[in-house]
Amino acid sequence: MAQVAEKMTLKEKLFEKIQAHRPRTTKLVKELGKVLIDQVTIEQCIGGARDVRTLVTDISYLDPHEGIRFRGKTIPETFAAIPKVPGSEYPYVEGFFYFLMTGDVPTMEQALAVAEDFKRRSRYPSTCSMSCAPCRGTPIR
Repeated sequence: MAQVAEKMTLKEKLFEKIQAHRPRTTKLVKELGKVLIDQVTIEQCIGGARDVRTLVTDISYLDPHEGIRFRGKTIPETFAAIPKVPGSEYPYVEGFFYFLMTGDVPTMEQALAVAEDFKRRSRYPSTCSMSCAPCRGTPIR
């Protein structure tokens, strides 16, 4: 069974995880949907919503003493767990992406599959024209 799980594409793995997680979210909204979580001040809104609990996430947590954790792992633990680029002490970015999306540490094969998928998607389709892209300025105005 583990062999089958390793052969899943990232899209298939995400579908499986979302389907498994959906009943938890549905139950939470049904049973506790009207519960007040926090109060928000104007100062907090203008200050970037610091200390405002507004998002349920399992992806990252910022501990004021330990620093950021991704899927429960510190940055050094994350770097140690994810497959490394040959000849480098750093992991594949695509492996990190896989880890953030699924919560599972990818195998080298899974990290490389995401890298290949990103590479395949990086090409402009022939139906797109670069002449319609802006020449100057920033994307946000």
